[in-house]
Amino acid sequence: MDLRILGVVVQSYDEPDGTVTGVLGNISKRYEKKKTFTVGPVPVTVTGFVMGSAGVRYELGVTGTVLNLKGEPFALLNAGAEGAIGLPGFQVGVSGELRVIEEQFTVTTAASLTVIDNGFSSGQAQLILLPSLRVANVVTGPTGTIYLYADYSYPTIKRCSWGFIKGYCPASRPPGRSCRSIASGRSGCPTHSSIRRGASPS
Repeated sequence: MDLRILGVVVQSYDEPDGTVTGVLGNISKRYEKKKTFTVGPVPVTVTGFVMGSAGVRYELGVTGTVLNLKGEPFALLNAGAEGAIGLPGFQVGVSGELRVIEEQFTVTTAASLTVIDNGFSSGQAQLILLPSLRVANVVTGPTGTIYLYADYSYPTIKRCSWGFIKGYCPASRPPGRSCRSIASGRSGCPTHSSIRRGASPS
């Protein structure tokens, strides 16, 4: 782009290019209910949960004299249930999860500006502004998976102090979870499973 005074170029610079992305108002809620009972001498734990999230993703880009703006409201709803047997510290069970619905509504706008005549010679500037609009709505669901899992924790030690006396005392690491899909046989826990925070799926 040139800056001219009386037809003479006094400054020339390139138009900035770049893209900015982010998420506005990302809301996520999870409701979980758990109950433990015994079948004979064996404790059984049953868990059910529902989780949903919603927000708006945006993208703003500038390339030369073209401006692009994209807004994408999204929403999804997951539900699942699992049953496990075992004792605190080690449990094995089966879990099923269902993505009930996922919706993405995308609005993309763009505008380009083209200079046909800057007006320095003819005395009349000619510009062309080309706006555009594109709308898409994608709904996905339901999809789900069933997998076997094992919850486990193992002992460790940590530094402790009793007044002026310092030493080590026994502790336990946060429980982890190992999963394997029944359908595909692949290892790994689903992203939205009821894994305890800090767990390390294998």
